[in-house]
Amino acid sequence: MATLTWNVRGLGNKDTVRALKNLIQKYQLDIIFLSETKQQKRYLEKIRMKMKMIHSFYVEPNGVAGGSWDENKLTNLFSREEVKAILTIPIGGPTIKDSIVWVASKDGGYSV
Repeated sequence: MATLTWNVRGLGNKDTVRALKNLIQKYQLDIIFLSETKQQKRYLEKIRMKMKMIHSFYVEPNGVAGGSWDENKLTNLFSREEVKAILTIPIGGPTIKDSIVWVASKDGGYSV
């Protein structure tokens, strides 16, 4: 199963949508997690259909840059232990620089 997690700013830009489509095709992605898209559900559904993805789950924006975890939503999706772990993860703001944190091996795969 191939997955992509992308903190994608600018999904309203045609070049970004094209890049997403290319990634889906190149890596035959099964699951895509897009965060901080700054887009409404209606637009994201159009993108989902264009990418030929079957299912989607949308979370309404909560606040501005930096934000906070919505503990009620987490509780509905995850176990108590998982929620406790997630809540310890800091949410970055505009002062935190993006970086690649898990680099693929030479063959393009990832290992644990």
